Amino acid sequence: MDKGKAKLPKAVWDAYATKIFYQICKEETLAGNRLGTTLSSIGYKNLEKFFFAITKQHYPHGKLKNKWGALKPRYNLWLDLKMAATGLGFDVVKGTITSSDERWEEKIAKNKKYAAFYAATMENLDELEVMFQHINVTCLSSVIPGVKKLQLPLKCARIGTSNVSVDRGQ
Repeated sequence: MDKGKAKLPKAVWDAYATKIFYQICKEETLAGNRLGTTLSSIGYKNLEKFFFAITKQHYPHGKLKNKWGALKPRYNLWLDLKMAATGLGFDVVKGTITSSDERWEEKIAKNKKYAAFYAATMENLDELEVMFQHINVTCLSSVIPGVKKLQLPLKCARIGTSNVSVDRGQ
């Protein structure tokens, strides 16, 4: 570490700070301050400014970007589980993915990270859907230009926590 640089304190993401983070990110996304898969420089400047104004906690750009980056894989995993898994339901009142214990055991055996969603809600789902809309790839949403569309995806190949399918456009 450089002697001239002070070490930044670790970011503390309690429930209040997390909720404010989600709300501001949603607002910045809706304001058009998301480029590609993350906020633009203006979006991050606004996030930093408004986050401090509301929480009185100053987190620099890097800490805020790390928080954004940590949310996307978790949301992708949840989306993959919810959208691509047969035999699972969704309780809109509780906000939980529902299924039999046996089915959960099968899913968790395939990916241990799914256990985080067993009888648990995906918090701040409304904000996450706005933040990551149109930048997540699942079996149900992927397209390959110039390839004709079939009624159902032919095959899904695992890449990270997302599914990629051949969507044969008509």
